[in-house]
Amino acid sequence: MEDIRIYIAEQRGETLIDGGRIRSTLNYEEYISPHRRPIGSLHHVNEWTGHAGQTFELPLSRYSISLFIPLVGGMVIQIEGKEYIAPLGTLLILPTDMETKVMVRQLGDDGDYFVFQQIVFSLTEGYSKDICNYTLPIVDPLNINRMLPVLGKEAMPFQLYMGAFVGKVEDKLSLDTARDHVFVMTLDGNFEVEERLLFMGDALFLPKLQELDVECLSNTGVLLVLHF
Repeated sequence: MEDIRIYIAEQRGETLIDGGRIRSTLNYEEYISPHRRPIGSLHHVNEWTGHAGQTFELPLSRYSISLFIPLVGGMVIQIEGKEYIAPLGTLLILPTDMETKVMVRQLGDDGDYFVFQQIVFSLTEGYSKDICNYTLPIVDPLNINRMLPVLGKEAMPFQLYMGAFVGKVEDKLSLDTARDHVFVMTLDGNFEVEERLLFMGDALFLPKLQELDVECLSNTGVLLVLHF
């Protein structure tokens, strides 16, 4: 049976890129540390910070699905001569069936820097779905204090949940028993998840879970859950 893993934000791998930065919860290339090896099909969890005017060039693997979530400011993703916009409060999903590169830059001229989360799942074969955007449920001020699914019922190999919390609130998330892996990350604030304390940027892997108990411990908080 797989072991529970806790990832401390301050212990993430960090690389500086032309004044920008990438922080890797799961290693971006070489899996030297067993603790940072892939979790099933989840291979990369990276937080990128770029300055105004900076463009990142990101390699994407063959047979993979990349998720891009803006955390500070919006972003523009360019691939094969086409541009896709991901404003703050949205999720962009990009399937690839061959090795390629994407260029990522800040959307607009506002702000001195931009931050985005990159999550990459590997596949065993190609995936025919087009590049698509989703609005995150937490942009609706009425959707607070509960974990909500981001994706619809389309046939994807994972589900993503997000929750925005105000005050010290508890919630229970029922999970699909057909999936075995749960990856939790705090995007803002502090949480207790399955009796484990997570601060901002911390992450947690839990195998074979049917229900997830979460409690916000700060005045506000945002929690991300991947189930695959």
